[in-house]
Amino acid sequence: MACQVARERVLAFTFVILLSMIALLGGHANAPMVPIRQLHSMDQYSEVRIEGMLVDLWVRDDGSELLVLLDPSGAATAKVVCACGVTEQPSSLVGVGDILRVRGELAGVPASPTIYSQSDWITVIKTAENVLSITVLSRNWPLFQGDRLDITGVLVLDDISSSARLFDSSGKRSIALRCDGFPGRFTGSEVIITGILRFDSYDMSLFIEVESISEAPR
Repeated sequence: MACQVARERVLAFTFVILLSMIALLGGHANAPMVPIRQLHSMDQYSEVRIEGMLVDLWVRDDGSELLVLLDPSGAATAKVVCACGVTEQPSSLVGVGDILRVRGELAGVPASPTIYSQSDWITVIKTAENVLSITVLSRNWPLFQGDRLDITGVLVLDDISSSARLFDSSGKRSIALRCDGFPGRFTGSEVIITGILRFDSYDMSLFIEVESISEAPR
């Protein structure tokens, strides 16, 4: 009889834990998707989901990581504090310019919206070469200055000045490129540029210090 009661108590306890886990998972799944620019109006400690472009990442001494995400449609940003989870930390999986989806608890509103998350709750939605545009880069360049990034555009080379620029698909916006020995075969082609965004304080201009050029997939 005692054994039967003990087994029932164990089963009851296990059932309670399972229900709690289901409720917890259900809550995560139902967390609202909130634009970064609207986080300041949310309640403190709300559970939310956001999507944004990674513009900065720091690894802390305790193993946690601090990410800064940008709303590509504007200039609003949010911080994400990422604790270690089962999956690898973002620093080993993501790059500047990637679009990330994050789930977590909101704090620091309205002054400094911060999402407290963990590695299991952060996923890459799109990689930089597919979403980072010259328009976004030009509009928010202080956030990207000094960062290594991948960006897609049309390479144009001036034969007279030997200067090169990367244009967006519309041909209306461009950014200077600096690199020794541009491969002529890429001129006029859509390419993926990997490099570091720099600001020249002498002539007050932006440029990408090119590390590599590859043809964009068709």
